[in-house]
Amino acid sequence: MVNLYEALGLPNFASIAEVKAAFKKLALQYHPDRNPGDPQAEEKFKAINHAYQCLSNPEKKARYDNMLRLGYQPRPVVFYRPQWTWTPPMRRRPRPRPMSPQEQAEYERYLKAAPWIAIAFVGYMFFIVYSVFDFIGRVNYYWAYQAYQEGDYLAAEHYLTQGLTTDPYYFRALFLRGKIYIEYFGFYEQGRNFIQAAIDNAPISSPEFYFYRAVANAHLQKADSARIDFLYAFNQMPTDKQKWMRAAVLLLYTSQSPPEAKVILQEMIRRGMADEAVYANLGIIANAEENYAAEVEAYSKAILCNPRNGEWYYRRAWAYVNLTQLGNACRDWNVAKKLNRRLRDESLDYFCESYITSQLSPSSETPNAN
Repeated sequence: MVNLYEALGLPNFASIAEVKAAFKKLALQYHPDRNPGDPQAEEKFKAINHAYQCLSNPEKKARYDNMLRLGYQPRPVVFYRPQWTWTPPMRRRPRPRPMSPQEQAEYERYLKAAPWIAIAFVGYMFFIVYSVFDFIGRVNYYWAYQAYQEGDYLAAEHYLTQGLTTDPYYFRALFLRGKIYIEYFGFYEQGRNFIQAAIDNAPISSPEFYFYRAVANAHLQKADSARIDFLYAFNQMPTDKQKWMRAAVLLLYTSQSPPEAKVILQEMIRRGMADEAVYANLGIIANAEENYAAEVEAYSKAILCNPRNGEWYYRRAWAYVNLTQLGNACRDWNVAKKLNRRLRDESLDYFCESYITSQLSPSSETPNAN
């Protein structure tokens, strides 16, 4: 067996850096392109290349070094000649005495109870093992939750993996892992599967489980399932306006499903959570549906919530343009420019200038302006 270190001209257990340096030097010396027609150089190059492939890999090098430390020496074969020894003859065992009727009854009673004793012992051992695994799973979940609260999501995932290895049905660990996958890793399919497993294993499913399953479904373009889960979760949990708005935004922009988002927004209005953002999103949905009258109504309510936001006047102006109500459009556009001097729209400027010109011209027909 050729010593790979000797093939590279190195002492045993040389470092990987020394191996690389020796290989570069010998490869340049024995490369076939520098030694054309020299079979010995070619064989030498193959040997040093083989040695480099083994010793440059940390795992292979560690195994090879262990072989060198232990040495490879065949164990000597020793042939033993059996020796004859005299053994005394075995004495015949005395026959057992017959059992008395009382002993016979006790023995039969023991035979009947033995299976039940064995079953009880096995059940007790199973309970002990299950309790140990359950305890390990709870401890790992506690560490994972601490890491999650500190923002160390990779450490939390590590502890959850260890805990679910011992107790794969602990619903709190399943939910936390699914939540981390959805919120911070962006693994929506895997996260939804973990949330579903938590729902299946929980004695009483928390509405938060359904909320995060809805979030995953929204990212997976399953808007109808997401809407159903959102509404179910919101009916079970205390009112949280931020979660309601998040659900509407996910359905509107991520799932690109305005009808499902509209259901959430209308439910928010019914429950008294309406604000300018709710009405603004309803205006966006109405514009997508080309329902410009509803768009005007939505932005009008948004303006009532916050009359100092020029963006709502600007969007209502375009809704009026689509309704051919140029007078109202120009009025809103002028208000929007006063409230937000950064707004620029050459098309609206053109429409308003044309409208004013038509109003000032005595020969022009009066346009339809409210």
